[in-house]
Amino acid sequence: MARVMRRPPKPGTRGAGRTALAAWARDLLGRQDDQVQIRFGEVPAVADDLPGWLRKVRRRTPERQLVEAGPFLVDAEHLSEPAFAALGDLLADALRRSDLLAVPVEDRVRCWLAATGRRRELADFVVERAHHGGNVVTRLDGTRLLADFGDLHPEGIPDEIVEIGPTESQLELRIRRCAPTGSSITLELFAIVRTLDYDSHRPEITVSRGGAELPVVRRPDPAATRFSARWFQGHDDGAFTVEVPDADQPLEVELEVGDFVRTATLAADRIRARLPRPPAPGTAVASDVRVEGDDIVLDGTGIRIPLREVIWGRRPAPRRSGAIDLGAAVAPAPALAARLPLEISGRDHRVEVTEEDRTLRVRLAPPLADDERGPRRQQLLRAAARTTPPPVDPALVLFSSYAGTRVTDSPAAIHQELRRRRPDLKVRWAVADHSVVPPDGAKPVLLRSREWYDAWASAGLIVTNVEVDRWFTPRPEQTVVQTFHGYPSKTMGKVLWQSKNFSPRKIRYQLEHTAATWSLVVTPDEAMDRHYRDQYDWTGPIVNQGYPRNDALVGAAADRRRAEVRDLLGIGDRIAVLHAPTWRDDQATNFRSAVADEHLDATAFAEALGDTHVLLWRGHRFHAPRGGGDAVIDVTDHPEINDLIVAADVAVLDYSSLRFDFAITGRPMVFLVPDLASYADTSRGFLHPFTESAPGPLVADTAEVIEQVRDIEALLRRHRSELGGFNHRFNQHHDGLATNRVVDAILSIGSVP
Repeated sequence: MARVMRRPPKPGTRGAGRTALAAWARDLLGRQDDQVQIRFGEVPAVADDLPGWLRKVRRRTPERQLVEAGPFLVDAEHLSEPAFAALGDLLADALRRSDLLAVPVEDRVRCWLAATGRRRELADFVVERAHHGGNVVTRLDGTRLLADFGDLHPEGIPDEIVEIGPTESQLELRIRRCAPTGSSITLELFAIVRTLDYDSHRPEITVSRGGAELPVVRRPDPAATRFSARWFQGHDDGAFTVEVPDADQPLEVELEVGDFVRTATLAADRIRARLPRPPAPGTAVASDVRVEGDDIVLDGTGIRIPLREVIWGRRPAPRRSGAIDLGAAVAPAPALAARLPLEISGRDHRVEVTEEDRTLRVRLAPPLADDERGPRRQQLLRAAARTTPPPVDPALVLFSSYAGTRVTDSPAAIHQELRRRRPDLKVRWAVADHSVVPPDGAKPVLLRSREWYDAWASAGLIVTNVEVDRWFTPRPEQTVVQTFHGYPSKTMGKVLWQSKNFSPRKIRYQLEHTAATWSLVVTPDEAMDRHYRDQYDWTGPIVNQGYPRNDALVGAAADRRRAEVRDLLGIGDRIAVLHAPTWRDDQATNFRSAVADEHLDATAFAEALGDTHVLLWRGHRFHAPRGGGDAVIDVTDHPEINDLIVAADVAVLDYSSLRFDFAITGRPMVFLVPDLASYADTSRGFLHPFTESAPGPLVADTAEVIEQVRDIEALLRRHRSELGGFNHRFNQHHDGLATNRVVDAILSIGSVP
């Protein structure tokens, strides 16, 4: 079998990191470092590089040609007809000469489509498959495992093109638990062929040691399917238990379904590595981990971990999901180690206990049921919601804010007013976990639960401030209100996607999963409507009378809340400076992660102004929180941005749309934008010149920020007129009554009975 290089990343997909794409461009195309600035989510514009690559690649093996062609196939819609034909000719020759099974099946299919001149099918295949993460339905045909791409499966494609190769159908062995039992060792194992669906083809599993077959006890375990992490293949039946006398010899495992056979070896050192070991001297030792009331108890250590907490002065709520800091290293006793990993189901959490380097790790997760957890169960729930949904209930309303992570923004304001007018409606709030407490009158539905899918499929009215998940297509009887979550100021829609080199087919895909899901759009004023009409081809209704989210920034209620929040944060009579850097597209590493900008030196700020000022550091919702001190308070995880706006005396911002909201308070702003030129040119860009929508001084470094905010009364005097003109232009409808007008528009559609 020919040796195949590590496959290049797929541009424009979740797995395509900027660093990997840059390396691909350097190695494959010979570009210099200053020529490979590739943003996350961007499709590298490689079409013009095809002639040089065609000359270069002919010296490589046919298998490498098929794999390395991937980025050109992703960008194929931008190739000229002669260029596409030349690429197809090379790939047709490579397919004839290559060891096909040495090439990943999805690469083979794309190459075959290009080789047979099926340009439109290739475009559909590339775009529709971009978010599948390589997951594909398979079927067993004798000794061969074949991929089935459903509606995208090309007509007439040969079986050898869609056959799963040995690398993609190898048998993997995982030790789930390893426990000494008297004079022997009991092993709980998973035997997984990720591309083989055990639900359709229950395998026989044979284990031998030194040529002698060992008794095997089969116990279906949903954790095996979660381990395999496939959408279309179940592996519960890959779990089994076997007993061995010692850890001195390897185990040979054979998995068989008819004529389809795979084998693997479990090395003895892997078994020995999983045997419980004595705790390190001086380490606290837990004999058990259990839940008692509202606490996690680590027996033998005196450690109790509360499962409820008070966040930012709000009423006690279930603790947030994530890893728990135990405060010190804790080792599991050997008897406990033999039971790990351990899961304890509770009312509000699932407690996951594992071991790493002889140290306990405790993590909280949402309490999803076994038939709701993992990619396979999620795919089944998505499929059921699409194909056999419950009837639409006109009296059911579903609210979602920031994908369930917070109850805030315009959906929260709309909820309050709609409940006041229509208390008879059944209201559900999507929550990422039970630390997110829904407002009065609403029932929580846990993200990714069966109830959550049912709510999306059956709610007559859905109100959200972010785009819906790709699996969801609204039914004719449903109304989806898209409130968005920030004033439109940066490039959006088609012009943004074109700047990322999206193909025409990919842009259509984006529109199908954005504007095609909307029923009513909320904008802050009439001038903004054209951007949604132009950039999303939106022809539906728009209510353009202000954002409900901003009603809380106006009037006596805002003044009362300001005093409450300042007291809660311990601001006292100090000047509160809100610093909220925006999401940086050019620093993104995936759809929901990016490094935070470091243009403001918090230490220097605190040293210069700490006695009279306090810095409220607010990262973007996709930024990790940072630590603070008396003069720096990290408010990244504060659930309500409006609280921070009303509490602050001045804001230090960059390109965030928060400037439109903050301006409503009439308080001054400073814009820390040392990278303005590069941000406008290479990152997101603006709908109108930034300087026209930044009513305050533009500064380049921390020293200038300090100088500007030292005397905020003088700062306001210098920019009062500018701020007034800004509010007249952009905030004319933010009078505290926007929610009423938006709810009027929702009810006028007639979807709510």
